[in-house]
Amino acid sequence: MKQKRQSPIFVILLLISIPIASIILSHTEGPGGIMRMIGFPEDIIPSAEADELPGNEDPVPSADPIVNIEDNTPNPADEANEKPDRVADEDVVQTVPLVEPKRRAHAIADPNPIIERKLVFKEADDSYFDDALFIGDSRSVGLEAYGDLGKAKFFCKVSLSTAGIRSVSASVKGYGNVTLAQLFSKAKFGKVYIMLGINEVASKLDTTAGRYKELVDWVKQQQPDAVVYVMANMLVTEARSNKNIYGVNNARLRALNERQAENADNETVFYIDCNEYFGDGKGNLSPVYSGDGVHPYGKYYKTWGQWIKEHVAVFEEVVISEW
Repeated sequence: MKQKRQSPIFVILLLISIPIASIILSHTEGPGGIMRMIGFPEDIIPSAEADELPGNEDPVPSADPIVNIEDNTPNPADEANEKPDRVADEDVVQTVPLVEPKRRAHAIADPNPIIERKLVFKEADDSYFDDALFIGDSRSVGLEAYGDLGKAKFFCKVSLSTAGIRSVSASVKGYGNVTLAQLFSKAKFGKVYIMLGINEVASKLDTTAGRYKELVDWVKQQQPDAVVYVMANMLVTEARSNKNIYGVNNARLRALNERQAENADNETVFYIDCNEYFGDGKGNLSPVYSGDGVHPYGKYYKTWGQWIKEHVAVFEEVVISEW
């Protein structure tokens, strides 16, 4: 019996259909479908989960979306490291030098300015006089009564002069009747004001001026931390000066004031002259301020006290260096 031979067309179709079927199975059932078609046992065919290729998983969203944002901005430092020796012409910034005026440059940039201390007189409040002492004659008695100088103390007495002043006693508030030496042993003062001379102006100028200097030096020794104010003698009116009673006249008073001013070193001893305020412009006390030609009216003692407050010695620093 003859075997039946396969038709060539059939063989061709079979050869074509096998690869097509393989492609279809690989996309639908994966490698396992091809293995089943060929005839592999089921126990060695991989499951559908194994058919999934790694890398196709869906990405897991991050809890912080900022983490997944990539900054592709180039780092200038990295670029500089890549070509450290090369700078493009367009990257070079042309700078224009700034020219400051000489005055402005000095004000800003002088590293070693020369500073000078300048003495000025300014106003102080009542607290400045909390540790002040006034030494004087009858006109200082008026200042104590009407001058409104805060808590200042007064060692003053009618007809007081530099002659024998260390042995004279006076009533000082809070200390009783004491001499200057006793007062200085009990209290320390930051400022000492001295106005004496009218009661001894008829004496020889050198003698009176010498005693005054001795008093200033002794006060500085007794109160080394104190600032001393030498107060010019208030002049008398022209009418009173012309009478020349007890040898008191403005020519002598002005000469004595000039000698007393020599005690000022403008460091710890300062000279202040109230006649610039109370004068009549001709070298006399204006009669507007005095009835007897010597002592101010009561109301003007307060004016005098205010003038004293406005003439407190102060040092200010002033830059004087020049480039």
